[in-house]
Amino acid sequence: MTHKNLFIAIGIILLTGLNARDSFSEESVLPVIKTELGLSGVYFNYEEPGLMKETGALAGVHGSFTAHVPQGRIMLRAEAEYFGGQLAYDGSYSDGTLLKAKSNDFLVGLRGMVGRDFVSDNYAVTPFIGMGWRYWNDKVQDSGGYERRIQYIYSPIGVRWEIVPDDSWRYGFVAEYDFLWQGNVKSFLSDVGSAYSDIENKQQMGSGYGIRFSNYYEILFTSWSVKLEPFVRYWSFRDSESTLSYVQGEGTLEFYEPENRTFVAGLGISAGF
Repeated sequence: MTHKNLFIAIGIILLTGLNARDSFSEESVLPVIKTELGLSGVYFNYEEPGLMKETGALAGVHGSFTAHVPQGRIMLRAEAEYFGGQLAYDGSYSDGTLLKAKSNDFLVGLRGMVGRDFVSDNYAVTPFIGMGWRYWNDKVQDSGGYERRIQYIYSPIGVRWEIVPDDSWRYGFVAEYDFLWQGNVKSFLSDVGSAYSDIENKQQMGSGYGIRFSNYYEILFTSWSVKLEPFVRYWSFRDSESTLSYVQGEGTLEFYEPENRTFVAGLGISAGF
């Protein structure tokens, strides 16, 4: 099944669920309004198979705002996150000479989602869909290194489960598929030398996808809560579109972003209000 067909199939499933007869009770375990702020740490692994990889630990902050509208049982959610730090670069120069260096990196993510709440006395299920933006700034700290600015626009499509055994705690799961609408990679080759010009490569719709999974455990107090959330994320992309660029002394060359994949495993802790 192609990514496009998978996106259509998931959309049909979600729309069917939203229009299905809700057999759950009227009482909801979900708060009407909730704000969360927290800290995260991740292990980050980016690889272009056979060419290079970047690995290491990044630290960050995250926040979210969620509204559950009881009348229509609609969920509205906004998320933001930032990670930053240094990664270990393991690759080579264009002539094949091995290169090991450090890179300075930061990532920013913004997401907005809408879903339908199906609730009972002690649990809720919320299928959702939305739009997301992911930005990664990567700069290798070496004489042959250069800066890359990588942006993706995508749609998160998934489901949230939340269980509340009693008034003192709750736990839940989130499973998600991310469909790529478009991507853009700007490489500042001029950092290498004046013979090179900066280039941009496009990622077409459906040429990449992401998968996310997390589970969380939350201790509830009178007016606030503490949540612990381990998570994993995965992105996979095919070769980008190619770009022609003139290089002094070498003529016109073809550049493209090669096939790549990213794996992230992390842990977040946050306070909810």
